[in-house]
Formats: sequence, C-alpha cells, structure tokens
Amino acid sequence: MSEGKGDETYRELFNSILLKKIERETWRESGISLIATVTRLMERLLDYRDCMKLGEVDGKKIGCTVSLLNFYKTELNKEEMYIRYIHKLYDLHLKAQNYTEGLQDYRDCMK
Repeated sequence: MSEGKGDETYRELFNSILLKKIERETWRESGISLIATVTRLMERLLDYRDCMKLGEVDGKKIGCTVSLLNFYKTELNKEEMYIRYIHKLYDLHLKAQNYTEGLQDYRDCMK
C-alpha cells in the first residue's frame, strides 16, 4: 500500500474478486469474515497513506492514525502494530505542539 500503489478501486476489486472466488466453498463464512477484515484494514491503510501526504492538516493525520491503531487493537488484536502507531501518534502530537493531548493520548492508549 505504500509507494503510491493501491487505491480505492483496488480495494473494491480485491473485495469483489475474492468474494466471487469463494461463493461455493464450504468455508465460505470464514472466508467472508477474513475478506471483510482485510478490506477494512486496506481502507484504513489507504486513508492513512493519503493523510500522511505533505500538506495535510495535522488534525487529519492524527485522526487517521487513531483510526488505524484502534483497528489493530480491537479488530486484529495486534499489540505490536498498535504500539507502533501509538508512537506515531505521539510524534504527530509533538510535531503539532499538542503536548498535553499527546501525553493524554499516549497515557490513554497504554492502559
């Protein structure tokens, strides 16, 4: 998803092609769940990539980062990725000179 690859069209194609491929499989329900999770992750990663482009408002970058870190924690239970994005969120707050918010978010996320 980095280096300018992937977009909303790709995410939609990914979802529709894979759903079509598993229509008649016995494990279809599990497959649908996996495809939905990966599609939601792709959506957040695409949003994150777009937000991190130069010129975006820091608040939007912070929102995209929070969305992604929450996804890693609540939907995927990926603690290492969650922590990675907590640190990125903290750095964004420092860059925007949001010291109080940065410390509060960092503290809240570490609970």
